[in-house]
Amino acid sequence: PPNFLPRPARLQPLKDALISGTGSRIVGIWGMGGAGKSALAAALANQMQDVFPDGIYWLTIGQHPTLLDLQNQLYCDVSGETETLISAQQAKSALGSALGGLRALVVLDDVWDVDDAAAFDIDSPQLRILLTTRNNDILVGLGAAGHQLGVLEFEDALLLLAGSAGVADASALPPEAHDVAEKCGRLPLALAMVGAMARLRTSWRDILTRLQQADLDKIASRFPQDLYRYRTLFAAVGASIDALDPEDRERYLDLAVFPDRVAIPQGPLTALWRMDEIDVRECMTRFIARSLATGDASESTGTMRLHDLQRNMICKERESSVTGLHVRLV
Repeated sequence: PPNFLPRPARLQPLKDALISGTGSRIVGIWGMGGAGKSALAAALANQMQDVFPDGIYWLTIGQHPTLLDLQNQLYCDVSGETETLISAQQAKSALGSALGGLRALVVLDDVWDVDDAAAFDIDSPQLRILLTTRNNDILVGLGAAGHQLGVLEFEDALLLLAGSAGVADASALPPEAHDVAEKCGRLPLALAMVGAMARLRTSWRDILTRLQQADLDKIASRFPQDLYRYRTLFAAVGASIDALDPEDRERYLDLAVFPDRVAIPQGPLTALWRMDEIDVRECMTRFIARSLATGDASESTGTMRLHDLQRNMICKERESSVTGLHVRLV
């Protein structure tokens, strides 16, 4: 994953749990949004391809999933069949037949409800399930082996900040960068965004000023109470958006028209932004370079994704005009 900070002390216990299956075939990574759960899961899956020779399958679940579509997607990927399964129970049974006996890993990323994960809980001794969630109660409900992922230690936060900023030696970071790391709550997503600002020639002093000027209580008051603890992350998102030039800032906020957790393709953006394909790809690349999105926009089939907390931020900004965005896109 981009801006990934190796965390061997976190990876090894997860590897051991997945290999052994002792206690549970389901292993979960839980922690607050922006802590790097998905990045850790991706790195882990990438290192375990030899352990799971029959395949590693990744499903992004999200807060409002269409489970039957996801079950059909997994069934098609595993079996190669194009049959459309018409009920969740039929799909789970078919998945059991397709995955039975396979030494495979299914990654369920961003699970919000225990029933969503249960739809993929196939009783097969060699199958392993790795899921990421913000809610440890989901892991308890599944009887999963839970591993909490907290914020970074301060030295690790500086390493990630330096890497995102293109600084080879973290010890060369100025004192303002140390304050920036703390202002970001030592969350990897926030550090990656502000590090990208520094890499693109925004001074550390200006980044710190932007974060200090953010009214955290005002930011928090705009979101449900359960998102209050993300106020420092929202401040970092806001600072990164405000650092865009005015036209790019408006284009980024326009992304509120897209649903949660989807890969945003280039085609609709040419209509939404009223730009040709080359300009769209260049704009997408700028967002990705600033860690305001992830993906690859280098080819005509390229897409980008927003973290759900980034999307929460822009949806609040575009709350009064989202209907107009839908009309424009249609």
